[in-house]
Amino acid sequence: MELNPKPEWIIFISDNGPHYHNADLMMIMRRWKEWYNIDVRKWTFLEAGEAKTSIDSHHAQISHAIKRHVRLGFDISQGSDIELAIEGICGTSVAHLEPERTKGKREKWFV
Repeated sequence: MELNPKPEWIIFISDNGPHYHNADLMMIMRRWKEWYNIDVRKWTFLEAGEAKTSIDSHHAQISHAIKRHVRLGFDISQGSDIELAIEGICGTSVAHLEPERTKGKREKWFV
C-alpha cells in the first residue's frame, strides 16, 4: 500500500503516562528515514493541560465514527474497514506501514 500523499516528516504526540514510553518503538522509529524515507522530527509527551483536549477530541471523533459504522451494520475486520468508517473526518488519514527487511539478515540496530 502506498501512502499518497506520503509525508516527508512526522511528529508523534503522546500522553506522558509511563505506558507510552516504549524504548523498542523509539528505536524502531529511528529507522523510519531509512525504511520509509519519512523523517521523525520529534516525539512530544504532553503533560496534563498541554493541548490534550484537542487530541482527545480528535480521538473521540474517530471512535464515534467507528462505533457509528458498526451500528449501521458494517463490520470492522480489517484496516480498510477502519479507513471506510473514518473517511469523512477532515485531516485524518490511515496508513499501514511495514518495514522492508531482508528475512534472515542480521544487522546492528543500535549504532
